[in-house]
Amino acid sequence: MKSYFLCLRKKDSDTLQAENIIFSAAAPFGLKEEDCLTYSNAREFFFRLANLPEEEALVILAADNEFFINAKRMLCSVLSIKCTESEEIANLCNSDTENYDVHSSMPVEGTVFPTSDGLFSGFAVKANNLHLVFLPLDNERTSQCIEAFKGFLKGILQADENSDEVADQLKVPKASDNPLESAFFKLKSLLNRENLKVSVCVPSAGAKICSRLPENEEINYFSSDLKRGDNSPKTYGALLAKEAAERSPSNIGASITRAFKVAGNGENEFFIIVAVADSEYAKIKKIYAEKNESASSLTERAVEAAFNMMEEYVSSKKSVSNTPLMAPAEKTSSSKNKKLWIAGICAAVAIAIICLALGVGYIMAGANEESVASNSGITKDYEDSSDDRHGEVGLIPETAYEDTTDTQPGESEENISDTESEPETESETREETTIKETTTEKTTVPTTKEPTTSKPVSDGTFVFTVYGYGHGVGMSQYGANSFAKQGWSYDKILTYYYTGTSVVDDPNMPKTLKVNGKDVETSLAVAMAVQGEMGPSFHTEALKAQAVAVYTYAMRNGGSCSGLYTVANPSQTVINAVNAVKGKYVSYNGTYINAVFFAYSGGNTVSSSSVWGSTVNYPYLVSVDSSSDLQLSNCKTQVRVSAAEMKKRAYDSYGVVLTGDPSTWLKIQSHDNSTGTGVGYVSKISMGGKVLSGNQFRTYVMDYDIRSHCFSVEFIPA
Repeated sequence: MKSYFLCLRKKDSDTLQAENIIFSAAAPFGLKEEDCLTYSNAREFFFRLANLPEEEALVILAADNEFFINAKRMLCSVLSIKCTESEEIANLCNSDTENYDVHSSMPVEGTVFPTSDGLFSGFAVKANNLHLVFLPLDNERTSQCIEAFKGFLKGILQADENSDEVADQLKVPKASDNPLESAFFKLKSLLNRENLKVSVCVPSAGAKICSRLPENEEINYFSSDLKRGDNSPKTYGALLAKEAAERSPSNIGASITRAFKVAGNGENEFFIIVAVADSEYAKIKKIYAEKNESASSLTERAVEAAFNMMEEYVSSKKSVSNTPLMAPAEKTSSSKNKKLWIAGICAAVAIAIICLALGVGYIMAGANEESVASNSGITKDYEDSSDDRHGEVGLIPETAYEDTTDTQPGESEENISDTESEPETESETREETTIKETTTEKTTVPTTKEPTTSKPVSDGTFVFTVYGYGHGVGMSQYGANSFAKQGWSYDKILTYYYTGTSVVDDPNMPKTLKVNGKDVETSLAVAMAVQGEMGPSFHTEALKAQAVAVYTYAMRNGGSCSGLYTVANPSQTVINAVNAVKGKYVSYNGTYINAVFFAYSGGNTVSSSSVWGSTVNYPYLVSVDSSSDLQLSNCKTQVRVSAAEMKKRAYDSYGVVLTGDPSTWLKIQSHDNSTGTGVGYVSKISMGGKVLSGNQFRTYVMDYDIRSHCFSVEFIPA
């Protein structure tokens, strides 16, 4: 049986954990990542439901609290689902609760998934040819009803429990033990199903690796004559990917560059740029070489990353398309399918009527933003749902990117020692940092189009002075390392950063955790994440603290390491640290905590509610001193943004039109003075009169171009 997962949530909704929990529960029964789609527009959400194929299917629908009530009303109405007050839910709800009648109403012939307070409870019901499930996107409430949901899945999908049968039904090749081959077959299968062809630009070392893969019609490899010239490595990779896209019938291309050397860092460090692009924009990732890694090994990992990025790109482009992802089902004699199609159309119309009647303007915001962008000539980068870069786990929302600044590279060349092939390398200057990062970035490819502005903008530059790296919530990784050097034990570090918690043994430790969708032995999975998130250069007690945090985070995440950066071959130092704390987790009132962490702070950590809003209030995620972070050489950074660029960012992000004197555009209204020097984590900032939180400003206006929301800003006229 085919499975689909459709989410309806606001763009800034905190639902990453809830979505991962639902996916982890449904994945063993055939749910695939390419069939998980997210919408911030109710009209498109219901239109996609109406355009599902004819065959019997499991459809999991989930909505966040902002959309839940109206979505539930419309779902039951347009599909003619008979509902009545559920005694079970009514007993849990307070009758004075707003929308009590909707919360307590459940399908007569359905299965109920109650939450602890009855509010936003889920249900399952058979509607026409669909096994329809409706769940809340609420981190706490989703966890409360997930066991009942799993029981429902087991009841209807027993025939799908055999993984080989599922793979056969979905036409997905059986997973290979080789990560490169697995990524290749996954991409090839998706391209085949979508009838797409892509091109990949590879260097000579990459061509050798690709030649060992099976022949196929979907992926074309080529080498480019394009010279790097004065372009930075990132821009060069983007241009190569754009050339690949132009060679592709489907206008999708990728590139793997030669290895670049990081200059002026004392040690020989190398990285490869991987990019995926269409004709207008590119997504870029840096793949750093591990210690003593050969050139061929690094290149192979880069090719694997390119395949994975293309697979993610195709899936994400499908999810934001203005047209149906699959063609509407052809006319058939089946009255059930015809009813479903009509119901879907009715749903789209009804949602629009409800929006007008109730003034729910944000439901239609997505469509409005798209039309504004197209009319103004502004091209927006597509968003990716992965959160795989180092040092900021638990970032909300999950569509996040971190940027590293590339200075103009030199032209000296140096080889990585490799017995198999002579690598091609170039050198680049890199910001000094202790943790090696794999950084995901968004880079606009040079194009002849220029953004339009209504009026000329005064010349000048906004200078952001930024402290720390990451969202600032939970454990500071460098802070943990500093405390470890002072003699603190791992459990003291954890209970310090996660206030009011305890470190306990888990009697229910699973044999495996999910890593990139695969079952991996638990200790190895944790070690892979610790290697990626911290690395063996850290103090042993800090590594132990990281291991416990990783395990806790994964268990709260439904037994999945999704969102954690993992490295395939962890060092023995990391393995030893993980084994020393195997099965231990951070507990608050007997449950796994939300063990988020980040690289380093601006002097103290911050509470979850101050960063992600009052609804995300974890009592153990509060502000604590981490002043040792301020001693790091790269704790303080500066980012410069021109007045014209700031004007564009304000309009693109919130539709704010900045006019007049640029020195009046941005005003920090409040902060926590984290650094002790008049700079702190910003709680409120005014942008042209619109008041935002510091985290909102960093996320949506600055697009993570500043490392944290602990900053000051100054305008310098030209």
